Amino acid sequence: MMPYLNTDPRPRAYVYEADYHCPDCARARYGSDKYGNVPPDARDREGNAVGALFRWDAWHDCASLDLEPGTTCPAILECSDCGAELDSCGAVWQPRPGCPVCGSTCGVADCRVCAGLEPCHDCRQKVTR
Repeated sequence: MMPYLNTDPRPRAYVYEADYHCPDCARARYGSDKYGNVPPDARDREGNAVGALFRWDAWHDCASLDLEPGTTCPAILECSDCGAELDSCGAVWQPRPGCPVCGSTCGVADCRVCAGLEPCHDCRQKVTR
């Protein structure tokens, strides 16, 4: 049986103080539970719960980088404490067809607008394909 991709149960990063942090830096700051994870009741300086970012979670949006079609996405997820590289996108950007009304384009894989399920985010017109 083939293993499923992106099912690693360990967090790839933790989110606190409005930034991403590697597991080692997060554990150094908050300690760890019996499983080696940051305790679920950990809070940052503003009182917000420390969040965990897993392999299946999105951490950036290629569309926001204004890439040319066929360009490899250069986005890199780094720890804001130690600078360790935690992940990189590396996807080849292929934008979806634009809105037929305003021409707005999207590169999101399962975009509800591009699928015709929601109105365009820019012009609010229903996209029909």
